[in-house]
Amino acid sequence: EGYAWLFVAWEVALMLVLAVILARIVRLGGAGGDERVESMSNRLVLLSIGAALAIAFRFDLYPTVLVMVALWSSLERRPVAAGIVIGLGVLAKLYPLALVPALAIPWLVPLDLGRLTRYGLAVGLSIVLVLVPFLAFAGSDTFAFLQYQAQRGLQVESIGGGLTLLLGLVSGHQAHVFYGFSSVEVSGPFANAWLAGLQPATGVGFGWVAWLGWGYGRAGF
Repeated sequence: EGYAWLFVAWEVALMLVLAVILARIVRLGGAGGDERVESMSNRLVLLSIGAALAIAFRFDLYPTVLVMVALWSSLERRPVAAGIVIGLGVLAKLYPLALVPALAIPWLVPLDLGRLTRYGLAVGLSIVLVLVPFLAFAGSDTFAFLQYQAQRGLQVESIGGGLTLLLGLVSGHQAHVFYGFSSVEVSGPFANAWLAGLQPATGVGFGWVAWLGWGYGRAGF
């Protein structure tokens, strides 16, 4: 029970930090009088509020706050701070790794090799310095979490998991639902096909986003 109250206090503190960071990001967006940036900032606030409510009282709130702090640092043109924080975010949860290139946009367009280098070094060093003690004691087992992630199946709350359950109900051949890797997962032919297509779809999706971002950057957005 004591741990539960400590966890609640920690989550409330994270929510407060998230609110402060969002306010600062919105202030940055509105400072220049650019209606497009201000509109995007307002959308970000609404999206983040919904996301925060969805992940409240879950560990995922911690890396989310780190990502938002890194975004704020990037918008403030502080490469070292952005690099360190997003590096810590990657250590907390793997998904912030996908945001590393996006946070570098302020130094990619226009190209600023000095700040871009400092950003890259900050990301790399923050990850390496934290991992070194674990490598010294655990060796290659430090990266066991990567194997853990690779073995995870299709989670029931995902889009693919929902479609798998729906198709099972419609066809009369219900999908197999089981508990594994700290989550409820589904399996079956459709689930396996969905998992196989996720990696190429992710590559295409991120490539498309990168292309759009590069176009916006060159247009001066």
